Amino acid sequence: LVDKNMVVRAGEERYNMLETAHEYALERLEIAEQTLYSRRTHLAYFMQLADQAAPHLWDKEQGEWLRRLTVEIDNFRGALRWALNREITDPEEVDMGARIAASLWYFWYLTGRLQEGQNWLILALNLVPQLNRTRARLLMADGTLLWQQGKFPMADSRLQESIDLLSFLEDEAGLAEAIHMYGHIVFDQRNYEEAKNIFQKSLSTYEALGDCVIRITLLGDLGLVACHQGDLVSARAYYEQCLELYIMYEIKDGEAQTYIRLGDVARLEGDYEKAGGFYEKSLLINRGLKISLEIACSLHKLGFSALHKGEIHQAQALFRESLALQHEFGNQQGMAECLAGLASVDVYVGRYEEAARNFCAAR
Repeated sequence: LVDKNMVVRAGEERYNMLETAHEYALERLEIAEQTLYSRRTHLAYFMQLADQAAPHLWDKEQGEWLRRLTVEIDNFRGALRWALNREITDPEEVDMGARIAASLWYFWYLTGRLQEGQNWLILALNLVPQLNRTRARLLMADGTLLWQQGKFPMADSRLQESIDLLSFLEDEAGLAEAIHMYGHIVFDQRNYEEAKNIFQKSLSTYEALGDCVIRITLLGDLGLVACHQGDLVSARAYYEQCLELYIMYEIKDGEAQTYIRLGDVARLEGDYEKAGGFYEKSLLINRGLKISLEIACSLHKLGFSALHKGEIHQAQALFRESLALQHEFGNQQGMAECLAGLASVDVYVGRYEEAARNFCAAR
């Protein structure tokens, strides 16, 4: 087929088919009455792949699985369209499609596809009214992506519903995850003591389940609470513990995130050189992993470091680069932080009307 130009080699094990050949093949499947079998086989395969990938997006194999899922993105879209977006749906296929949408939520988040992920989750939720584990996972996933877009009331509602359902189903692992995500809703609304209690509850559940990797994430979240409560000594202790564990378990995205948080502690203590060094380390790792939202976060943190060192043009360039990424992915919290950074640049150089506009936009 390659020799006859019917398919084009795209790597050692992958091929692209010309559109005319693709259409012809679909027609032949219809004639042979094999379309339904082929679609279902395709759907089942990619459901299994999504389920297999989900836990690895949190461990040291994250980078490899992100690359693998990104390569397969159009196959996942095709499977989801077939399962969830047809006039006539099949309950078994709907369940498989819903499992794909729920399993891929962290992939949607890491790659900045927040709105696309949420679109699939909403389709699935509309087709899965049953009070089962699939619906509980969909609610948790949708609530988390809503949180990332700054839609707190809707996110709160989704996650609370997920927690109630998972409690009813006695799904301890799912419950720990949903409580963890709900803690971030509470934290971002500055209810720090309540967030601390929620994170500790989730941490205790993960420890009882023997999940070492997510336990590290919760330690970092407790450090985040301590930092925002002004306890920088405790915050640094939590972060240094996390960094040691992330390096030991070879979890690169966790390592990058911890460098950002250590940079924040240094910046709050007025050591902008040290902060910039931590932010540079995080940016280097995130660029290697190609995690777009985390790249944007590293950039805007570096922007504040540059600003405080008086490197105004560099700060402005970093804020603008980060803002473009945040806007592309619809991350409103990130957009607000970058606008506040640009407003600070405007104040520094005396552009007060522009500063006021940017501060208002951030607000």
